[in-house]
Amino acid sequence: MANIINLGNEGFASARRSEYVDKSGLIGFVNRTLCSEDKFLCVTRARRFGKSMAAKMLNAYYDQSCNSDSLFRDLKIASDPTYRDHLNKEHSWSKKQQEILAFCIEPRSLEEIAIHLKVSDKYYMKRKHINPMLGVDLFMTDPEAPNSPTQRYYSKK
Repeated sequence: MANIINLGNEGFASARRSEYVDKSGLIGFVNRTLCSEDKFLCVTRARRFGKSMAAKMLNAYYDQSCNSDSLFRDLKIASDPTYRDHLNKEHSWSKKQQEILAFCIEPRSLEEIAIHLKVSDKYYMKRKHINPMLGVDLFMTDPEAPNSPTQRYYSKK
């Protein structure tokens, strides 16, 4: 699954509370292209044609950090056979987390990651950005000693 920048479903929930035109058919299309040769999507439209709304909708649907069933059950996607297959079942990482994953192709220390990201508080960075990815897409070289000064982090991507 693609990495998604806008975490959670609040952006889409906010849109649903106002006047919303159902474009959830896009989700069915995306579901059918996942894990296929056509899995790379590029949404291009002229200005003011709903790219941000589409991104919020896709994130609300896929992001496993939230429960979005109530946002989609009355939309077109709910009748799609793939609806339940992917609903809130994907990991979504912020842009900073995606940067960490890319940087950690080779094992890196907490200090190296903080310097690379230009972050002054490496412990906040660890709590906010690194810890949620551990065991999913980011791994420790020595999981038995998570606070070891020689600990390194690596990704398999």
